[in-house]
Amino acid sequence: MQFTRKVKDFAPWQKVYDGEDTAQRATEGMVDVAPARGIEDSNRVFIAFDVSDMAKAKTAVMSDVKKKLMMSAGVEGKSSVEFLYIR
Repeated sequence: MQFTRKVKDFAPWQKVYDGEDTAQRATEGMVDVAPARGIEDSNRVFIAFDVSDMAKAKTAVMSDVKKKLMMSAGVEGKSSVEFLYIR
């Protein structure tokens, strides 16, 4: 799964992301692989996850709780979420 999102300011967003904890995301079926930020736009965030449970991951990313968390982190607009198979 890959997220692309624009944030107001990377540093506050990262504090919220790190504060959520990898263990929490793992219970939601998502295992952190590679968080990254843009070179030309450092407030553009890219996150790749391995998905251990597709149903849990989809439920988590679409939940109101997760949406509120991302809003509090300064996410602007709608995030792009893609579910991918890696061969």
